[in-house]
Amino acid sequence: ELLPVISDIVNGSLQSGTFPESMKESLIRPSYKKKDSPDPEDPASYRPVSNLSFLSKLIEKCVSLQLTAYLEENNLLPDVQSAYRRHHITETSHLSRDRAC
Repeated sequence: ELLPVISDIVNGSLQSGTFPESMKESLIRPSYKKKDSPDPEDPASYRPVSNLSFLSKLIEKCVSLQLTAYLEENNLLPDVQSAYRRHHITETSHLSRDRAC
């Protein structure tokens, strides 16, 4: 079964505070911009797309969830910060700032 192996890898990374070197590599492929670039022969018509491993994304998500929970539980985020927060949208930030003025 894969779940125990995946859990060991993710937990090992979180406990040691390290990220496995093998997961720092990604496959970069060109992706055609289409609308903005009518010439498929022009290299500027492409943007690089980086594909990370599944485990890399999983570890990143676990770190994000734990860090966000810690910051919110300890009231370390400013009230007006909307980015990367649940139930906080840009409009909320503008309304809070406008009321303070």
